[in-house]
Amino acid sequence: MPMKLLTLLFCLFVGANSFAQHTNNIYQEFEVAQNAEFPEGIENFKKLIYQNIQYPAQKKKAITVISFLVNEQGKLEQVKALKKAGDGYDEAAIKAIMTVNNKYTWKPALNSNGQIVKVRKTIPIKFE
Repeated sequence: MPMKLLTLLFCLFVGANSFAQHTNNIYQEFEVAQNAEFPEGIENFKKLIYQNIQYPAQKKKAITVISFLVNEQGKLEQVKALKKAGDGYDEAAIKAIMTVNNKYTWKPALNSNGQIVKVRKTIPIKFE
């Protein structure tokens, strides 16, 4: 009897997780068949970010790691700092990323079925 109960619970758990992933359609970079692409590549994205950063008044060497979703329309959502540098540096990086987002559109990611999906990406921003 306990084995049947364990089997049932396992099936419910796996089914619930599969449903949650399907309804979100949020993938990590390594889970997609074709990753989201910025026009002229990720190095161009970084270059444009650095061109748009307004450095905080207090100068220091710092690194912030920014996470964001590229949605089905190729625009960014949920932009946030994962590793914070503090002193306004995280906000400066996010503001620069959103400025670039307002001017450019990414080519969205595709899952293994060829469907357009949201993908989570991370990028380090160095202040020197």
